[in-house]
Amino acid sequence: VVLFMDEFDNIMSERSEERSVSSCDEETKEIILHYVSQFEKEGLLMIGSANALVDIDREIRAPGRFDVTIPIFPPNAHERAEMILYFMTENLSKDAILMKILETNEADHLPFWKEISLKMKVFSNTMIIDFTQSLKKKIRNIYLKNNSQKIVINEKLLDSAFREAAAKLTGEYLNQVAQFLQDVSINNSDGFSKRIEILKQELDSYKMVEKPAKKIGFTHNEDQEL
Repeated sequence: VVLFMDEFDNIMSERSEERSVSSCDEETKEIILHYVSQFEKEGLLMIGSANALVDIDREIRAPGRFDVTIPIFPPNAHERAEMILYFMTENLSKDAILMKILETNEADHLPFWKEISLKMKVFSNTMIIDFTQSLKKKIRNIYLKNNSQKIVINEKLLDSAFREAAAKLTGEYLNQVAQFLQDVSINNSDGFSKRIEILKQELDSYKMVEKPAKKIGFTHNEDQEL
């Protein structure tokens, strides 16, 4: 039996001066701590999903309890291209209008999507799905307007769908990715060093670079004597 618990980091969070824990979550934690030693004998595997590990009670993550962590990375550039191709062609018959438009643009093959996938730095699975849904709608609108399958999936069309999907790329989401990177660097660095470095580079591309402050004072005709 597999027992899955969502929001594991919220339910199993550690009480502190800055953080309060609800009574029902505290009770759930106590029950699991009491019975976790019997899980193996009962043939039960418990799995929890968490956005971050930092706030989980240390007793919960003690050896023999929930001491194995499996990082789920945001898709990398190649995986993003594969996902776009999958969701663009999912459940399409060979005779479907969209499939014919994709074939005309050679967008029914992976190489077509590689360039746009490189722009989708740290995009989540949901953002990629949003991109494909947005692009499908735009292609459909053009088709209904012109009643023609001669539609070019150009950079302008791709960038428009990209901007709509990127609306979910908020500061809060980027902070979650940063926290994930910190967690995985501490707990899984040996097995995922290359993946960690690639994700770090993508995340760093969103960092704001402060412009150097301008000198205060007049600079015009500095050489002239007054």
